[in-house]
Amino acid sequence: MNRISVTDRDGWRKEFTVERSIIYIGSDPANDIVLDRTRGGGVAPRHLQLLSLTSNAGGWQLVNLGSVDIMLGADGQRALPPLGSSALQDGEQVQLADFTLKFSHLEPGSVPQATSPVGALMSAAGSPLALNAPLEDRPAEAESMTTGIALRLALPSRRLAPDHALEGTITVRNHGNSPSAQFRVMVEGLDPSWYEIGPSPVLTANVEKDIPLHIFHPKRPNPPAGGLRFTVRASAPEAYPREVASVTQSINILPYYSHRLRWLSTT
Repeated sequence: MNRISVTDRDGWRKEFTVERSIIYIGSDPANDIVLDRTRGGGVAPRHLQLLSLTSNAGGWQLVNLGSVDIMLGADGQRALPPLGSSALQDGEQVQLADFTLKFSHLEPGSVPQATSPVGALMSAAGSPLALNAPLEDRPAEAESMTTGIALRLALPSRRLAPDHALEGTITVRNHGNSPSAQFRVMVEGLDPSWYEIGPSPVLTANVEKDIPLHIFHPKRPNPPAGGLRFTVRASAPEAYPREVASVTQSINILPYYSHRLRWLSTT
């Protein structure tokens, strides 16, 4: 079975199973494989694309969607330039900033294949995650942690429909040793009229609290329908000065149609 193992700068390792013909890798939570900024830097929101293509006899291609070269091979002996692509061999290793990726058990034809490599590449290069690109609808979750603050954002869906609020949950945890911490939770990237958020909690050490987050469709021309990115930040200035945990998610604003009918008499 196709697998990708990710190792960060501190030796933390996680393995992912590849079950689709197009996989996106980057720091944005909307990717299939997320390289969290808390574990390493230098990764673009959407940095790599992994393709299984019929035109490559069922082989695998890696596309660099970033703006700088990435290094391939155990010793970094090959450079992949921006928007360049390279065939992947079983056991191939890629150095992406602070992360090391290893591709193993790559089996040709083991997943449904993309039929148009040019179309797949143009779609990736021309459609940033956060700017009006439709997102696949699925539950989304992202988390961040500092010395004293743990933050998690969970959404049941990425679709924001005109007639249904998107009801998410923000979870804040007093992760440090402060006996009592007054938290401040803020939302950035959304107009205040588009959402409702529960009160920020006071938490004792090692206690967490769920905060409801209701996001409403703006029902107006701006922002346009498509992808929209927003960020949730949590801080506790008195208990944990200069610490801020933040998570970012992308949602898909569905089209909203408003019509007005005026009757004109002909007499």
